[in-house]
Formats: sequence, structure tokens, C-alpha cells
Amino acid sequence: MTNTGGNVARLYLPLLNHAQAEVRRQACVVLLGAHGAHAVTGLRQLLGDPDPEIRLQAQQGLHVLMSIGGIEVAEQPYHAIYVECLGQLRVWVGGRQILPRDWMQPDSGRAGWRKVQGAFAYLVHRGRYGASRKALGEAVWGGPVSAASMARTLTALRQTLAGPDDSALIERTLTISGDQISFAADSYTSDARFFEQAFDIACRTEDEQGLAAAAPLYAQTLRLYSGPYMIDVAGSDEWGQGQRDHLLGSAVIAAERLAEHAYAGQRYRECVAICRQALEIDDTAEELSSWLLRAYDRLNLRREIGMAYRSYLRAATVSPHEGEGRHNPVVRTYQELTGVRDAG
Repeated sequence: MTNTGGNVARLYLPLLNHAQAEVRRQACVVLLGAHGAHAVTGLRQLLGDPDPEIRLQAQQGLHVLMSIGGIEVAEQPYHAIYVECLGQLRVWVGGRQILPRDWMQPDSGRAGWRKVQGAFAYLVHRGRYGASRKALGEAVWGGPVSAASMARTLTALRQTLAGPDDSALIERTLTISGDQISFAADSYTSDARFFEQAFDIACRTEDEQGLAAAAPLYAQTLRLYSGPYMIDVAGSDEWGQGQRDHLLGSAVIAAERLAEHAYAGQRYRECVAICRQALEIDDTAEELSSWLLRAYDRLNLRREIGMAYRSYLRAATVSPHEGEGRHNPVVRTYQELTGVRDAG
């Protein structure tokens, strides 16, 4: 995914400027659903972008957002926390990025910077539910932790996040009430949350209007997926794996729908490109592998069919002549395609 600098409105410029009115409307729904009136501020920030094309698209996008959303332009900058947790963890407070060296500053160093970062990531993961001290200790320390150690870590976290103009925001966002510790859900958003909302709207659009109408939204959804959830956060394999699998599965489904749409439109090279890109996310995805084989067949790329098939068998550890492997959908697709071609 393109580095947004904390401004996800940039990702929606192509859809807000799309030739089809329905695509523009759906993009508006997604952007406003995720950020409300602050989406306008994100576009206003792009009016000062060095790229004149970006400035023009932002201006046109503002007109679309205001006309469809029926909202006024926000006068004050969007002052909140934005978290990229798909792939490498990156955090912005307002327009200021928390850099790796910030996590490792002297104050957080005494608390252990990985624990400071881990506490932040886990609280973001928990969202509006927050976490008990016991749950936070198990997630970050792997078990019981002293009150002093947790206090040092939470203090270091406040210091890491708070800049000259952000103390009040961080004080309001990171709250401790008795045994419960939480981040105020209305004070931050994340690319994972944005991805989920975009995927949900794409699915609903397909249900209501068909795949052709939903395809641009599936494409935008897939662009929002930039890697496994919280993958570089220590301890996230324990508490984040369920969400990681869920988001990865949604990305694969979006790619499957796009691949089918491209194939149905006889855009076979586009189908191949979609499948190959998505198989880098999950090289065992059955439906994607099947669409890839079909597209290669239509392009008369016999050698590529064999290579893609063998690659799938290795990744999925499938034996095509034994047990369930004989009924595997990718195996069956390959046999159908090669059988037809050999018979010809």
C-alpha cells in the first residue's frame, strides 16, 4: 500500500474522481463511514500536496464529498491518532509520525520499548473493550506483572505518544479506571478498521447491485491490505492471530471476486496479475489458484499452467493422487484443463 502519511483520504482519490457516479457515491460512503466529517479535512490537507494532480483530485474529491455527504468543510485539522497495523506498525498523532527512535527514547527504554509498543498495540487491538491489568500483563509480559512495571510502561507510552500539542489528546485517549485500561475508540482509527469497512461495503454492493458495480470497491479494498495484522509486534502471534487470519481471508476473497470479474470480461492478463499478486498473500488459496490456471489456459500459456499448478501443490502440501487430494478443486481444475487441451 502507498504510504499515506496518516491521511487515508489519499487512497480514495481515484474513486472519488471516478467517471461513474455510483462508484463516486460508494467511495463517499466508505470514507465518511470511516472518518465522518474529518474525511473532508484529510482532503483539505491534500490541497497543499506538491503534486499538482493530487491537488486537483483533492479539490474535485472535496466537491463530491460535500455534495453527496451534505457536510460542511471542517475548519480545524483532524487531531487524532491514526494507526497502520497491516504489516509494519506505524503510528501518527495528528500529523506527527511516531518514529522507531521515539519508541526507544530513554524514558521508554527503562520500561522496555518493546513492551511499550506491545501495550499500545494490544490496547488498539482490543478497541472499545479495553483490557484488564491481568489481560494486558499476559499479552505483553506473558504472565503476571508487578504494578510498578505496568505503571512505568503506561507512563512511557504516554510520553512516547504525546508531543508538544498532544498531551490533552493522549490524556483523554489512554484511560485507566480501576482494573480497566483502554484507548478511547473515538480518538483513533486504523487501516485495519478502514479495510474492514471498505470490504463490508464492497460485499453489500455486490449483493445489491452485482459484481460489476462492486469490482472497483473490491480493488480499493485490496489496495488497503498491506500485510499481516500486527505482524512485527512482539507477542501478537498469541493475541492477534485470529484477527490476522480474518483480515487475510477478506483480502483473499476481494482478490477472488476481482479475478472472477476480470475473467468474465475476458481480461485474462489482468486476471493473472490479480491472482499472482494475491497468491503472495496466501499461496494456498484454492479459488485464486483455479482462476490463475483458467486464465493461463485462455492465454495458451501451457508451461505457466504447469508451473502454477506445481507451486500450489507444494504450498498446500497436496498429493493429487492420494486421499482428499484427488478431490481438491485446484487439482480438478488442472485435470479438466489439461484433459481438454490434450484431447484437442
